[in-house]
Amino acid sequence: MKLTKRLLSAALAALLSACVLTSCGAADPNVPEGMQLASLDGVEYALYVPETWTVNKNSGVSGAYVSAYDKSNVSLISYLPTSAMTTEQYFAMCEESYKAEFDNYALVESGSATMADMPAQYYVYTATVGGENYKFLQAIVGNGGMFYNLTYTSLSDMYDSHIEEVMKMIEVFTFR
Repeated sequence: MKLTKRLLSAALAALLSACVLTSCGAADPNVPEGMQLASLDGVEYALYVPETWTVNKNSGVSGAYVSAYDKSNVSLISYLPTSAMTTEQYFAMCEESYKAEFDNYALVESGSATMADMPAQYYVYTATVGGENYKFLQAIVGNGGMFYNLTYTSLSDMYDSHIEEVMKMIEVFTFR
């Protein structure tokens, strides 16, 4: 009986070791080094954020924030227009609501970008929200009739401290 328990214990230990060594339960090999998946389950894209950021999967939006002390964050939403429009027209529609909702809205910069190896547009703007000055970056790509809008939001004085991480998120963004 003791021999059977030892053999069974040895077999289970060997199986567990083999499982660990052969990727049973291993991390997704598509996740870039130093990053983690922040996309909600079942969405058609993969949003990766730094491992040091906190992923928030309970908000109903794919996204993450830096920390409890630094609420700089990214979110990604998708939008299906009711009629055909360009990325520029989509942002112009969004911009109208920003002008109406935010104090001191100002477009700082815009231009061409690439997301998921596809042409995209980016927009940097500032606004005052709740008495605080914020700076935003939106990178927008169209795919399959939908628009995918990655938004980085930060207090204006914290914006530069995370922009390289955000640029990496845009670089590794993919469609599944």
